[in-house]
Amino acid sequence: MRRIEAITGPAAIDWFRERSAVLDETAAVLGAPNDALGGARRTSARLEELEQASSAAGREAAGERAEELIGVGSLIAGIKVVVGRGENADQNALLELADRIKGSSTEAAVVLGGIEDERVGIVASFSEGAVAAGLNANEVVQEAAGIVGGGGGGRANVARAGGRDPRKLDQALEAARGAVERILGA
Repeated sequence: MRRIEAITGPAAIDWFRERSAVLDETAAVLGAPNDALGGARRTSARLEELEQASSAAGREAAGERAEELIGVGSLIAGIKVVVGRGENADQNALLELADRIKGSSTEAAVVLGGIEDERVGIVASFSEGAVAAGLNANEVVQEAAGIVGGGGGGRANVARAGGRDPRKLDQALEAARGAVERILGA
């Protein structure tokens, strides 16, 4: 059994007028009077263009930040050690930045942290040579995460953590640096 609903008479005319007014207002907002569909298509294309430009700008900014961090890194036992802050607490973005930094050296140990909306994100990414030298990203990240009131984990070469105390991020990063230096014999 099917149920069919219909509007007839003056109610149908009112409904049509309301819908027509909404469509006209939508077209005006989209900057395309009398062509809401065309305005929506142009707006959609422009949004996609802006998203691509934003993504490209983000990649460029990440490259610049990677270069800055590489410049302040130190060489210990043949391994480039870089510990610093990323732009935010997004662990995926921090790992991408860490991979950029790690890719600039044959052997590298990178620990990055960031803050966003009172959250802390910490990542560690170590090359095979750094792991062979005794470094363990999981252990380093857990030590740092404990300081910022959080936890995390991962593998010997890549680990991530989160925390709730952004005021202690610098202290956590220093602890991570200290752990890396201690293991490498600096």
